Amino acid sequence: MKKRGHNREHFSLFYVIYFTFVFLFVAIVLLLSGVVKDRLAEYESVQPKYKAAEIFDKYFNPVDFRALLADAKYEAEGVTQDEIEEYLRGQIADEEITYAIGSSDKEDEIRYIVKAGDKKFAAIILKKSDIKSEHGYSTYELDSIELYVSVRHEEDNPTYTITISVPAGYTAYIDGTALTTEYKTETVINEDAFRYYPDGVTGIQYDVYVVPELESPPVNVTAKDTKGKDAVISAIDDDGYERSYTAAVNNDEALAAEYSEYITNAIEGYAAYMQKDKRFSSISKYFDPSSELYNTVKAAGNDLWMVIDHDSYEFKDVSIGEFYNWGTVSDGDVISCRISFMHILHRAGRDDFLDVIDMTVFLRKTDEGYKIYKWYNN
Repeated sequence: MKKRGHNREHFSLFYVIYFTFVFLFVAIVLLLSGVVKDRLAEYESVQPKYKAAEIFDKYFNPVDFRALLADAKYEAEGVTQDEIEEYLRGQIADEEITYAIGSSDKEDEIRYIVKAGDKKFAAIILKKSDIKSEHGYSTYELDSIELYVSVRHEEDNPTYTITISVPAGYTAYIDGTALTTEYKTETVINEDAFRYYPDGVTGIQYDVYVVPELESPPVNVTAKDTKGKDAVISAIDDDGYERSYTAAVNNDEALAAEYSEYITNAIEGYAAYMQKDKRFSSISKYFDPSSELYNTVKAAGNDLWMVIDHDSYEFKDVSIGEFYNWGTVSDGDVISCRISFMHILHRAGRDDFLDVIDMTVFLRKTDEGYKIYKWYNN
């Protein structure tokens, strides 16, 4: 009896110690969770986007012209504030006012570009302040507001403002003179650079250059890529004294030299496969076996009930280009291109059948090289 009593006492002591440790562990975890949560909240509260939103709401939502003209920096010598306000009202009109983070050449400066529709007319510049948060995080304060104004009297000699957007790293030229970073106002995401993108990508980074107060319009606006090759550039907006241009992304010649034949063989092989002129085994090597596309193409071979009767076939007007290296994205290491051609089926005694192929093809790097994992019909 004494032995059983001793066991009960030992059993009770064990659970007292056990639950004490559990309680202490839970208390410490909750305490640490609260500390981490408070630190994260403090860090989030000092992010510059909140100061930018505060400044935006004060001056631009809606636009307070008097406060703006009193506090902003701008160059409009010999022009009254009423004339500048009239000019700004004309620029803004009924357009939606938005803002987005831009680029800055200064390490401790953050620049937000303010737009009326697609037209930039101001910038909010923030800088790191001397005030730190409770745990030493940097805070931001307003450095200045810049207004992009170009007000002219009819009797004055007119000046021209030229805006040029080029893929990041490209060089923009006006009449043969390269534009320096002095003229770069922001870096933006151009969603229209390509028609299709890998997953997680919405566009290409573009540098925007603005050259104001030219006494005469430029004769030539050009751009070159990082290797000195000319880029196709076109006017996207010609508003008299304010003219905008954008440059297209150049074809990656190195990728084209390495993969043009490979991709052409793959897509021509696929077209032939879809007319039962090839087996899947002859084209499977071009596709990433881990992709959904691989299984879709393979399964298509069992459902080719609309094959057109023909005696022979050929491919004409093959064109392949728009090669681009996306680097490492959510899909992996990815490259893409665009390929088009005419698939002609010859049929004795009847008209030939023509099928136009035009696709954007994405390939990702595997252990066996680049393989097609996704495509889109253009």
